[in-house]
Amino acid sequence: MKYPHSITLVNNKVLVMVNIFYWMPDYEDIIQEFIWQTKDIQPTYPRVNKFLLYWKNNIDAVINEVVLSTSSSTDYRYVSRKINYEGGHNG
Repeated sequence: MKYPHSITLVNNKVLVMVNIFYWMPDYEDIIQEFIWQTKDIQPTYPRVNKFLLYWKNNIDAVINEVVLSTSSSTDYRYVSRKINYEGGHNG
């Protein structure tokens, strides 16, 4: 039995690098950076979204900006696409 949907999902995985710029509530003037690299399914990036939701609900650090860089290849190569998200804080 063939599973065409699962083959499609595997083929849609791309290499993703996530740069998260954040600050701690006690030190709002210091921006720190967390870098994470994984393979995820585009265009929805469920693994990255799950991680960001976990961060929002369980980590005290406040995300200021997320930069998501992807490559059409699953090999480690140069960045071919960059998405910026700039969030603010209520300070």
